[in-house]
Amino acid sequence: MNIGEKATLESLQAASASLAKKDSELWGSAARALAHERLGWIDLPESSRAHLPALDALAAWSRSQKRTRFVLSGMGGSSLAPEVIATTFFSQSGTGGQAKREPVTELVILDSTHPDDVRTALDPDPSNSLFIISSKSGETIETRSHLAAIQSRLAQENLPLREHVVVISDPQSPLASWAVENQVRFFPGEPTVGGRFSALSIFGLLPAALIGVDCATLLDDAADMRRELVQSRADSPALALVQEILTWHPFVNLPRAPLSDWIEQLIAESTGKEGKGIIPVIDAATELTPEVRKSQSLPLGAAFYLWEWTTALLGFALEVNPFDQPNVASAKEATRQALNEKGSYRVSEIGTSEQLLNAIESFINASGDRAPGYLALLAFIPMRNRDLHQGLLRIHDDLSLKLARKKIRVTSGFGPRYLHSTGQCHKGGPEIGSFVIITLDESDDYPIPGADYGFAELLMAQARGDFRTLNDLGKFVIHAHLTRAEFEKFSRALRATS
Repeated sequence: MNIGEKATLESLQAASASLAKKDSELWGSAARALAHERLGWIDLPESSRAHLPALDALAAWSRSQKRTRFVLSGMGGSSLAPEVIATTFFSQSGTGGQAKREPVTELVILDSTHPDDVRTALDPDPSNSLFIISSKSGETIETRSHLAAIQSRLAQENLPLREHVVVISDPQSPLASWAVENQVRFFPGEPTVGGRFSALSIFGLLPAALIGVDCATLLDDAADMRRELVQSRADSPALALVQEILTWHPFVNLPRAPLSDWIEQLIAESTGKEGKGIIPVIDAATELTPEVRKSQSLPLGAAFYLWEWTTALLGFALEVNPFDQPNVASAKEATRQALNEKGSYRVSEIGTSEQLLNAIESFINASGDRAPGYLALLAFIPMRNRDLHQGLLRIHDDLSLKLARKKIRVTSGFGPRYLHSTGQCHKGGPEIGSFVIITLDESDDYPIPGADYGFAELLMAQARGDFRTLNDLGKFVIHAHLTRAEFEKFSRALRATS
């Protein structure tokens, strides 16, 4: 795609000035209506301050009830920003001569449907836990399934919902109605802010407040960045970042750091459509460009705001609507279809590490005329199992070495989380991706109350649904269904051949 005209400094500077005025025409007439409804994020550094008294009150109540463990059920934008905030906060606690607070709090992110991850979140005694149910639409299948399991777990211990659950959702959503019916604390989202632009909204701030983060400081840092960006000067950090990304497009290198997972969703889901887009590559050995490196050292609130502004301008330069996700619905429908099949399918023809290695070797041998491109490693494995998590990262790194000579990049994601992140770009972005979906052959399920399937079946349906969707789109995609032993064997074999 020729993006020279839109990528000039003068063009981007004018676009930035229009963005500061909330000009919904910026992304073209087709995007106008949705853009008009999705520009509330621009004012969040100021408008979100209205939440601070209520958040202070909630945090005070939580401390009085001795809640020290917070379990956040949410997908995509509902969980990625809170996880970044928590990781940053806890990594800084106790530094600079400042002692950690007592009692120590914990934020557990539940953004997986793997039974092991559900157990990790729900098996501990919930008496000191507060469950945060977070979904803009209130209809996300993962979050609704988590809620059913959480209700059952609290009932087992005779613990009242009102004392152990809070809900964040947009007004009038099904989840909002559930909260009212069950007299559960409800915090309304701002309908004019989309999920992936919601880091500085109630979706990011409420979990942060509960673990002791100073939300006012987050907003102060974002407000400082906003004041700098709305001036739309030629030396604006957003303009520099956009031009740098477009210079190296379609890829942007990101470090293996907490903020990068949030940036990955923001960039990939916002720009990856109509055959266009920016593909984030998170890699431990990646070489960062100067502006990306600078952004990583900013205060967190400022970094959130800078990348949101940058993403909106990238949409302008690429001539795509950064606020929609047209291919996400197809993946959800494919999951529903897979659930309805009820076992009348063959899981996968690839069941051993040797078969998987051979399939990847065949891909490499046939990829000469497709380079440069990328291979996405998509693993429906327990996210919170440290050994498996590290195992996936090792496979990622070894594949990166193996494919470097072909100039093929490697990305990786955990299923089903990536369906709410890079999944949009996989289907609607540049036609240079190939995909390896990995599931594990495990029978130990966790029931979903009220459903005729459990979490293991839901997870497999999500994997099969994504495989089918990618395959129907004509993508190169393989599905390997391995035992844990074969998964580990594949990692060792891959390392030996890299």
